[in-house]
Amino acid sequence: VGGSQKESMSLKNKFDIKDDSNLFFVPHQSQSDLLDYYNKANILILPMSGKHKHTKFYASPNKLFEYMASGKPIIASNLPSITEILTDNETALLFDPDDSVHLISKINQLINDDVLSEKLSTNSKMLSKQYTWNTKASNLIKLFNSKIK
Repeated sequence: VGGSQKESMSLKNKFDIKDDSNLFFVPHQSQSDLLDYYNKANILILPMSGKHKHTKFYASPNKLFEYMASGKPIIASNLPSITEILTDNETALLFDPDDSVHLISKINQLINDDVLSEKLSTNSKMLSKQYTWNTKASNLIKLFNSKIK
């Protein structure tokens, strides 16, 4: 889910995805519609590139926190910006950025291991409670108060 209609069609054509396939490329959706897609998904994937310094070290995408709160198993790029939050084989499966073969192996691993899938789902959902807007605001207030004294 994401990108333009043109990009979605291009991917569908590139990979010869038929209308009766269980693989979909869906263009950008409104925030309110994303929950339906999260609920329909078996696995949520966050394939961030490691080619850019900002993404590699500093990105903290809201999508990651939405994925965690969804209660679905997550597969994400193994980047410092992601491992600051997620732990491989505990809260997500991590794959080498920009390596589609490694990503496919992680997808297959998760598809074939219901116990691991449930463990990742439970752990990431529990972890997500540390990253709510209320928790973040509370932590910032505590930080500010500690510096004012």
